[in-house]
Amino acid sequence: MANETPESRENLRWEYREVAANHRFYVGLRFIIAALTATLQSALLTFYGQTKEAIRKIQERGEPLPDWFGIQPEIHPISIAFVGIATMLAIFFMERRNVNRLRIMIARGMELEFKLGLGQGQYGRLDEKEGITVFTYTWSLNILYSIICGLCALLFTFNLFKP
Repeated sequence: MANETPESRENLRWEYREVAANHRFYVGLRFIIAALTATLQSALLTFYGQTKEAIRKIQERGEPLPDWFGIQPEIHPISIAFVGIATMLAIFFMERRNVNRLRIMIARGMELEFKLGLGQGQYGRLDEKEGITVFTYTWSLNILYSIICGLCALLFTFNLFKP
């Protein structure tokens, strides 16, 4: 760059460090959300199983099902499955937002590497295609989230239309 000053170059370096920090943050956030998803869905499935078991035991004793929190107990498994679906949709939208932010950080990082003359910078390397690129973290997480959402949808359907 012909009219580049030392101050502007230092500003570009500073921005490059900030972009790198943001990139690391969003990568870490994706896996924190994945761990949250596994924990939340495990808790929901445990609660679902305990609720179904409690209802079964009460019915085996021939006792009437009590209202739990003012709601008929038959509704609880349906509501647990619905909460599972709703949380998976929210997590899916968070994932989409994070992927968008990651792409923005990578694009800006590549711009800064060009301006700084870093031909072999980390962002340029992220854009290199090696092997089969269909199987990325994004696709893997989307498949995982789809399976969990599908499981919750099945539980919802089975409880809504039980014989």
